[in-house]
Amino acid sequence: MSERRSLTATRREKFVESYDFREPKLFSKEILSSLRSTHDMMARNLNRVFSSALRQRVEIGLQSIDQISTNALLETLPSPSVIYMLTFEELPGEIILSLPTEFCIFLIERQSGGRFSEFHNPRSLTLIEERIVERVMGDVIREVLVAWEPSVKLQLKKAVYENKPENIDLITLDPSIVTRMSIEVLGQRSEMVVSYQYTLLKEILSDFMINREKSDQKRRLGGEELEAYKCTLKDVPVTIQSLLGEARLCMRDILRLKEGDVIALSQKLIDPLQIRINGEQKMEAYPGLVRGRKAVRILRMREEIHEKDLL
Repeated sequence: MSERRSLTATRREKFVESYDFREPKLFSKEILSSLRSTHDMMARNLNRVFSSALRQRVEIGLQSIDQISTNALLETLPSPSVIYMLTFEELPGEIILSLPTEFCIFLIERQSGGRFSEFHNPRSLTLIEERIVERVMGDVIREVLVAWEPSVKLQLKKAVYENKPENIDLITLDPSIVTRMSIEVLGQRSEMVVSYQYTLLKEILSDFMINREKSDQKRRLGGEELEAYKCTLKDVPVTIQSLLGEARLCMRDILRLKEGDVIALSQKLIDPLQIRINGEQKMEAYPGLVRGRKAVRILRMREEIHEKDLL
């Protein structure tokens, strides 16, 4: 009997989550999901930037998205750091990008031809080192803006460099939305921080919601307007290619080619040719002539053709 009562009591228990009224949650789960998607794409793009700069495979992944006060953010950043504060045309607030100096020194050494495989102790960068990092950070900033392009077009006003978070003076009571990305290279881990002031992110996300509503309206077109779009799309030209064959040559042989040389293709005379629509193989056909022009007769459909393949 007592066991049955304890089970009933357990079922009636409800999970109570703590809530800080001094720092209320500012964004819904839907908005946070959109933020994660945006920063997942940003991480994939930064993979390419840092891998190219380090000449080494780099893995970057989104760790967390948190809401904290701006002062608390600055207190969590190590000193010294490599910090860039981005401001934008006609938008309030700033985006803060931060990287630890030990990672940046490692990057500089790899950029200079070194083969160091370990991070060094943190220290402030010299003026020359700042210029080297500035080139890479220019690509990083560009990828941050590209990640937001599907939602809003950000017009960068200026990017200000700072190496000590205690020197940053942000006159605002707004909280910050902080995204942390892990950077892993040669078995070592570092962390990149991308932070948004609430007033800035609120403006960006309001534009995002407007653009999404517009795109929803386009998807809900009907009647005469929808038929007009269909008629227009039916006349859109589509590229159809007949692949005669392929060949693989090494660079030495290509450099030795001269007029009159013969290149053997992988295609056999008895086999049908590949027919590609917008670069994708969809059909097989045999070559021939029609009224003095080269043509192909379709033998079989290898894959069904859909509208998405043509646009």
